[in-house]
Amino acid sequence: MRIGIDVSALAKRERTGVARYGVALLDALLPLAERETFVLGCRLSRLRRARFRYAPRRANATMRWFVDVAPRLALGELDVFHGLDARIPPRAPFPCVATLHDVGAVELDAIANSGFRAKKHDAFATLAREARRIVCVSAATRDAFRQRYSVPLDRFAVVHHGVDGRFRPVDAATIDALRARLALPRRYVLFVGLLSTRKNLVPLVRAFESLTGERDDVALVLAGGHGHGHVDLDDAIARSAVRDRIVRPGFIADADLPALYAGARAFVFPGLTEGFGMPMLEAMACGTPVIAHAAPVTTEVAADAATTLDAREVPAIATALRTAIHDDAWHARFVALGRARAALFTWEAAARKTLEVYRAVATE
Repeated sequence: MRIGIDVSALAKRERTGVARYGVALLDALLPLAERETFVLGCRLSRLRRARFRYAPRRANATMRWFVDVAPRLALGELDVFHGLDARIPPRAPFPCVATLHDVGAVELDAIANSGFRAKKHDAFATLAREARRIVCVSAATRDAFRQRYSVPLDRFAVVHHGVDGRFRPVDAATIDALRARLALPRRYVLFVGLLSTRKNLVPLVRAFESLTGERDDVALVLAGGHGHGHVDLDDAIARSAVRDRIVRPGFIADADLPALYAGARAFVFPGLTEGFGMPMLEAMACGTPVIAHAAPVTTEVAADAATTLDAREVPAIATALRTAIHDDAWHARFVALGRARAALFTWEAAARKTLEVYRAVATE
């Protein structure tokens, strides 16, 4: 097959979410499918980020710049085209597949501005109308999409993320070195992700605040760059009586994430709308217990290996934090459950399932 893949979303200085998914999938897919030819297309609108583009050193992959209005001009004839970020060229001249990561922007108005929501709705409507397959990162994401757009079930494929092998328990010396470099406290509970409204972090701050006086040696670490609505979080922290124990180290490089996870007493994932929840599995693989909002995707991905709660309720989060901090038996139990659960998710399996989707679409 000759397979085109849109790698525009990977051209970022700080790769998060979709970009990390794309890199991990391609790193597994290209060596697995050595008999196939891959054309990695990057939109010309990303030209200013050319130095950050995904550039694999594989004989079966070449990179091209393209525009939506004439994709064949740059990419040539393709058996299938894969949009990694829920976007395909409208009226494309070849069969298209797209990965759908979440539908949050059309589920909750508060998590994005109106312009972004409208753009996402248009992209989703194009997928519903024109994509031969919509690859969903979870069944929960597929079901949420089908509630809003009329698409037959047989046009979907569910392909879970994997967990990169670098996410594993880390030795104490490496953790201590990271703490020293990032000025992190010895004991902390952790969140990793975009600091935005969609991550529901204000209730987490208030829950941590309610533990004042119980363990003054424990900090809350919120790691990630700023996103939509971060000013509400800024304000909540500024007003907090424990603001000196809330640490924001900013974006964390991939190489440092395993030690950051492994050094935490617990990882908290309170977002009300998620497509998959890759950080949950990464934390589990590093031996860190997970506390997460009880959404359908949490049950699908984490099963019984995470402590779940209603993350809209501050007392519920506070109770879970208290358990995580004080209860060593709880900690040991969820370390074991989490590592076993994370081991079930591999990028090789994700790549094989994605390749099956290409073959099915190319032969229709």
